[in-house]
Parts: sequence; C-alpha cells; structure tokens
Amino acid sequence: MKSFLGSLQLFLILAVAHFFTIAVCAQERPAGAVFAGHQPSPERNSVDWQHLPGHEWAPLALRNSPFPHPSRDHGHTYAENPADSTARKIFPRHPHYDDSTAIAIIPQGYRLVEGGNDLIIHFHGWWNDVDSVMKSFGLAPQLLASRKNAILILAQGPYHAPDSRGGKMEDENGLRRFVEEILQILKAERRIDNGKIGRIILSAHSGGYRPAAFAVEKGGLSGHIRELFLFDAFYSQYEKFIPWLKQNRKNHLRSIYTEHLAGEHQDFMTRLEKENLIYTDQLSAEAKIVLLPTAVCHNCVMEENFRKWLEASCFEDIK
Repeated sequence: MKSFLGSLQLFLILAVAHFFTIAVCAQERPAGAVFAGHQPSPERNSVDWQHLPGHEWAPLALRNSPFPHPSRDHGHTYAENPADSTARKIFPRHPHYDDSTAIAIIPQGYRLVEGGNDLIIHFHGWWNDVDSVMKSFGLAPQLLASRKNAILILAQGPYHAPDSRGGKMEDENGLRRFVEEILQILKAERRIDNGKIGRIILSAHSGGYRPAAFAVEKGGLSGHIRELFLFDAFYSQYEKFIPWLKQNRKNHLRSIYTEHLAGEHQDFMTRLEKENLIYTDQLSAEAKIVLLPTAVCHNCVMEENFRKWLEASCFEDIK
C-alpha cells in the first residue's frame, strides 16, 4: 500500500511539473511566433511584431512566398558529385520546401515617398533560413546604420537545403504577387498608409542569385526595380540582367565577388562591352554597374557592404 501511495504521489508531482512547464513556455512564446523550421498557418489573422531599438520586425505567413511550389512537391535530390550515385541526398518537401515565411523589418520613422513604399527584398543562399540570415548578417542593424527609408523583406527560400530554386519567384508575375500580398498585410496592420509599390532593390547572397534573376526577368515589377545587389551571387542566369540594365538609365547593378566567381564576372564584362554598357570596380552612387573583386570569405561579403551599398543607393534617408 505504501508503495502504491508513493507511486501515486510521484505521478502527481510529475504531472504538476509538466503542466507548469507548458504554462511557462506558453507565456514566453507569443502566439504564432516563428521559430526555426516552423511554418505559420496562412490562415492566421494576427502578426507578432517584435519591437527593438530603432525598428520593428515580424514574420509573415504568405500564400505567395517562394515556397511551397509544385517544382519541389517531391523535394529535391542533391548530389555533390553527380558521378557518384551513392552520394546523393534527398531533401523532402517538409521541412525544406513548405515554409511560407517572410520577415518584414520596418525602421522607425519610415514614411511613404511620392505615395509609394520603397522596398529591399533579399534572397538568401544555400543551407540557410530567414531567421538566421537576419541575425548572422546583422541585416537590421545595417539597414538602420544606412539611415535609408525602406522596408526590408527577407524571403524564405529552400530551408536549410543545397538548392537555388526560386519557387514562385520563377513564375510569371511571381514577384508582383509576393510584394502585393506583403503590402496588403502591412496596410491591414497599420504599418503603412497604402499598398502602393514604390522603388525596389533586389538583394541576393550566394544561391539567392536564381530567384533574383527570374524576379528581374519575369516578376512583373521590372519598372519598379531600381537596383540589384549581388553578394558573391553570380553563378548563372546573368544574361537576364542585360535587358533590365538597358531598360532604364536609372537602373543600377552592384556585385561583389570572390575568386571562385571571377570567371563568370569576366564573361559578364565581355557581354557588357558588346552592349556598350560601362562598368567600374569603384563604388559610387553615380556608377551604373559596379563589379567589385574581393579577397574576403564567401559569407564575409555581406558584412558592412549591405550598409555601404544602401548608403549609395537611390533611396532617401530617414528624416
């Protein structure tokens, strides 16, 4: 009998402890908050804003984010060495291609310019996600340091996968639908006064080159895209940039590259010369095309350069 009462007492203690732990966690985590690997429901009505010095940010659950997308309904098979069939690895739809998150970062004092919303849209590279990109590259602090009046959007691509696929960004008008949905949410959240699209800077690091290239070519907003930032992100598809560069004299391209992409840049320089497009290796606000070689590491290209390029961009300063 004593043994039974002792077991019952232990069970009650553990049950109370478990209930207390759940209650504490529920208080620590805002409802609907996004954590690594979690896909918020597109049906969610509220947005969980995080308020930090100089800015606020929130994860947004979207229907028009790059993924999910039919191109990756069955996941993705990656082979570092295509000749070795035993070295292939499968990255299934969950969790790598079903995360519909985008992060919106709004600096304090943000305002409309000529009635429109100026945006920076960043596409991350392989083996990454929007949460870690925001933190590891200090994108919010770099935006604030630049003093630029723009909303920064981080688009979730393949989640922790070796894949450059752009999902809906490769569809006709995919970028337009993505941007329009985000602005509708921000307007409903009373963060902006209207949903009008202003000027856009597209930014890409590493494997983010592909969604950026397709967004330029067929995203439906080429008339709004004023600048393109490429951070060691010139692997292919760069022929898509030529028509856009010639479309408007105000369109600017900035690319910084390490040694492993020197060949691609040399090929691009040859194409530019054939099109009578002038380029330089010196950053300035006036230069239309800036191609900067660097000796820093592949991830280091994002450090401080994001801020410097924003400072030299067409966007206005926060007043």
